[in-house]
Amino acid sequence: MKTTLLMTLVCALAIIPASANPNAPLASQLTTEARELAVKAETLAKQLKQKNANISSAQDQVGEFTRRAGEINRLVGEIESSGVALDGRRAQEFERLKSLASLLNLFVGNKQQLLEGGDAARQRELLRAHIVGIATRADLIDKSVRKLGI
Repeated sequence: MKTTLLMTLVCALAIIPASANPNAPLASQLTTEARELAVKAETLAKQLKQKNANISSAQDQVGEFTRRAGEINRLVGEIESSGVALDGRRAQEFERLKSLASLLNLFVGNKQQLLEGGDAARQRELLRAHIVGIATRADLIDKSVRKLGI
């Protein structure tokens, strides 16, 4: 009898924190998207650092970068629309998260314009700098979500 009551209490205590934060799955998905984008961008930046880099691999990844940046912005919008209550410091961090997500879209768009604009091989170093910017912003988004604790 005592064991059953104890097990019930332990299970109830384990469920309460999980149900207390409805944004936890969104935050988890957001950090996953940001980490994967950062890793792929860092890998591509390393490839472009070589003088004989294959620019077509960057062109192949534009679609995936655009999709991931769009997904990150969608998730940030969902968290915002859920009406999550944030105190002063966390509210500032969330505003920072929103601006980072917007900047990420800007960097992805600039990279896409560079690739479509003509001779990307001549602009390899500028393209690499944009990709490093994408990786940096994605990493900052991941850290910002973890700071928010949502």
